[in-house]
This record gives sequence, structure tokens and C-alpha cells, in this order.
Amino acid sequence: MRRILITLALLNGLVLITSGLLAQSAKLGIPEIEYFNRRQYGAATQNWKISQSESDLMYFANNDGLLEFDGVDWRLHKDMGDFIVRSVKCLNDKIYVGGFNEFGYFQYDSLHHLQYTTLATSLELKSLGNIWTIHEWGEKVVFQSDKAISIFENEVLQKKISTSSRFVSSFIVNGLLLVQDESVGLMEVRGDKAFPIAGGHVFSAKTVSSVMALSADKIVIGTMKSGVYLWDMQSIKVWDIPANEDLKRANIFCGASYEEEYLIFGTIQKGFLIYKHQLQLEMKQR
Repeated sequence: MRRILITLALLNGLVLITSGLLAQSAKLGIPEIEYFNRRQYGAATQNWKISQSESDLMYFANNDGLLEFDGVDWRLHKDMGDFIVRSVKCLNDKIYVGGFNEFGYFQYDSLHHLQYTTLATSLELKSLGNIWTIHEWGEKVVFQSDKAISIFENEVLQKKISTSSRFVSSFIVNGLLLVQDESVGLMEVRGDKAFPIAGGHVFSAKTVSSVMALSADKIVIGTMKSGVYLWDMQSIKVWDIPANEDLKRANIFCGASYEEEYLIFGTIQKGFLIYKHQLQLEMKQR
């Protein structure tokens, strides 16, 4: 299976979960974590991505469709058809979703019914493979699939950047749109094309699973099996910190930064690993 699921421990939920771990908060007599099994939420076992709407509803990309939770009740929406929903992203009043050869958005109408609108309106857009990730990039919405990066603005396709191999993953960091090409390595989308970044070929045989900014010109790149790398916008090298050996063995699945001070990695083997990155930088500089 090309994507390994860690139940509900995905990038979109990392900051929400860890904010309670990192802050001092009073005990209120309520559980910090509440568990729901599939019989309670009424959908398939696998949940691929999570997103929270501007009205604080939670949405899950589920094998059975789009799963909605309002804090009390669960609802399953299958209006886009009988698809495994691989990705979800709430932006303004829309809930963007992607599946196999299908993507679009849900939006509430005047009667408060959630209606689906497809954006895969051509044969070309109906043959992109699985839509794994959806990004907000300025005023644009980006859909990353196996075969292409599709960029929309005001629900109109602005550009489609195809690959001769496979796009493995994509990330927004410091305003940059980065995509990993299976054969080329890490690339940056500029204009109508994706260009290899300096040193990005080192990732051609790896799986990039997280990209996080340390500063305006230093970016941490996490991989599934090879630990973390540091990109200074000029070159890429292994990040020489003691934690790297642990991260190699842990298998990084996703990551997020928190309060410009912490790096949080969701891993397959060791749960969450949290590092205070400024301390690590200071140690290295000495």
C-alpha cells in the first residue's frame, strides 16, 4: 500500500493534538482524548486526512466518503459518488475533496444542505489518478495527484503540471510549492513548470514525508526511512543532530511545526516525537 495510515495522527491534526501536550492547562474533568470506533462514526476504518472548517466542524477523508463531525453527531457524505476520499481541505466556506480520478468541493446551500460540485470537468482531469493532497497557495487551490499538479483559482484551472514518473508528495513551506517527483527528486513549482531544486536529486529514491521551516532560509525535510535533511536554499545535507538516528528508526510519516519553536513528527514506529529545534541549532553552531 502506497500510503500507510496512522489513525487520525495525520499532519492536519498534529498541532491540534500537541497543543494540549505543550501548554500548561488546568484539568477540567473531561477527557483530553476521546476515542470513536467505526461503529460509532458509521464509516470505513481508514481515514486518510483531516481538516477543520471555519465553523469548527471536523471533516475526514474516509474510504466510504466525506465524514463530518460536529462534536456530537457523525454524518457521511457520498454525493461525489462511490469513491475512496483520499484528501480533504477546508478553505473559507468550501470543503475540497479528492479521490481516484475525481476532485471538487462541498458547500452548504441556502437550506443548509451540503452539495457537491466537481472540478474534474474534462477527460484530462478525470485521469489524474489518486488526489493525495490539497493545498491553499495564496489565492489558489492546488491538487496533487499521482500524475500531475493541478492549480485552480476561482474554480478555474490555471495550470496543470504533469510528471513522466509519479508525484509522491507535495508541500507548502515559506510560500514555496514543493513537489517530490519519484525519478527527479524534490522540485519547486514556478510559473508553468516544476524545476529541480539544488541537491534535490538526493530524494529521488526516498519518500519525503514532511517539510518544515526553521527560518526564512532553512528548511527541514523529513523522509520515511532516511531521517531528516537540512536545506539552506543553496544545498541539501543530512541534518547532523543526535535525534536523526532515532528518526531514521521511527519512520517519519508526517510533521508540523508549533509556535516557531517545536518540530513535531508523527512516526510509524514511535508515535509522536517532539523536538525544540532552536536548541538543536544552538548545539550545532557551538
